[in-house]
Amino acid sequence: MGTTPNRAYRYPASTDAPRVWEDMQELATDIDTDMAAQLSVWTSYTPVLTAATVNPVLGSGSVQHGRYKQIGKTVHCEGYILFGSSGASFGTGTWSVSLPVASANQTNASWIGTTYLRDTSGGSNGHYMGNGIIAANSSVMALGSNGSALVTSIIPFTWAVTDYIRWSATYESA
Repeated sequence: MGTTPNRAYRYPASTDAPRVWEDMQELATDIDTDMAAQLSVWTSYTPVLTAATVNPVLGSGSVQHGRYKQIGKTVHCEGYILFGSSGASFGTGTWSVSLPVASANQTNASWIGTTYLRDTSGGSNGHYMGNGIIAANSSVMALGSNGSALVTSIIPFTWAVTDYIRWSATYESA
């Protein structure tokens, strides 16, 4: 009995006695076991918001949650960070959020996802789209806003309590 080099699926060797039904069942079991692990529920993680100079403080009533699914070296993740209703401060410098798995060695910064930045005091005008940017061997994603600017405490708007960030990203793991 041989096995495939990447996924270790069993198959009959040319010298094995014919066992068509048994061999098919073993292969089906191997594929089913492998796919069950890949298609199982996503894994939760707690994303952390940081800044280049002074980190933001989310304040009381804040929410941080994320989840991810890794299939081989491909990681899909999404997350949400809400500033609390009191005690929040917004730090200084460009913002990044932690990723659940470190990235592969990219040669340049790569655009790996999208961000939704919500100014809750902005009414119908408080919706901003952006991108997620990752550097080589990184475990954080920089947050880009509309255009080329990176997100800070005052870009793309002046952040305040109950504002929030949502993102989704796909990237290659280390």
